[in-house]
Amino acid sequence: MSVETVTNAVLKEVQRWYPDSILDRDNRVMVSSHHGAAYVDIGEHSPGEGDVFYIAQVWAHIAFDVERTPELFEWLAVSGSDFLLGHVVLEEGEDGYAVALFRNRLDITNSLDALGSSVAAVIESAHELGSEFEDRGFGLL
Repeated sequence: MSVETVTNAVLKEVQRWYPDSILDRDNRVMVSSHHGAAYVDIGEHSPGEGDVFYIAQVWAHIAFDVERTPELFEWLAVSGSDFLLGHVVLEEGEDGYAVALFRNRLDITNSLDALGSSVAAVIESAHELGSEFEDRGFGLL
């Protein structure tokens, strides 16, 4: 199997839950819902000879233009680092700001069964966290 083959299988599985999902120009599955968008990136991991695992990284934006403050880092350390179905990540943004994402990873080597519910959980979590980021003054979606 190849990453391309797995990505196409993932697209078909996600379309069962979200029919308007497409492959974007970066060959990621882009999922749209009334709560926002999520993306699914597929990666290949080969820890040993002949062993190949496929990992789905599901992520959604929480906020853009996030200012790096002590309050934000304290929140990340205490509350934002570990949720049941993922974690909050800061990535480099523009002009010294960061972009906040909610991210989950799962092994899809043998089954895509958990993928749809994982996408749904990431979208909902990012939506809820976006409101929290706004309320705390960390950033806006």
